[in-house]
Amino acid sequence: MKKEDINGLFDITGKVALIVGGAGGLGSACARGLAAAGAKVMCVDIATDRLKEVVNGIEKDGGKAAFSTCDITNHDQVKKSVKETVDTFGGIDILVAASGVNWFGPIVDQDYEQWKKEYDINVNGPYLFCKEVGRS
Repeated sequence: MKKEDINGLFDITGKVALIVGGAGGLGSACARGLAAAGAKVMCVDIATDRLKEVVNGIEKDGGKAAFSTCDITNHDQVKKSVKETVDTFGGIDILVAASGVNWFGPIVDQDYEQWKKEYDINVNGPYLFCKEVGRS
């Protein structure tokens, strides 16, 4: 298959992608890849400085991107980030839930509050984004 054919298969020009966990390794790679394929990208994470770096890199490469700082365990902040995406880019076509944490160690040594935080970030946060993006 020719390069032009492959580019055509993955062309998503004009689509809007919201990347949850956009400051992390997986999320930032997804954001860069989707932007390179033509999507307008909204990166969402709690790490504002890293979000700025990701968005600046996408824009430097000619892509369109923005960011929204958000604690994904807070439903009101999730609603705010979804609204900012719609207000900035006109809608949402693609949702990537790439956020996640994992604190290693034996379960018998893990504090229950730490476990609840991990669950909120890894399960409840993506659930909230699916719920709110579905409404948009």
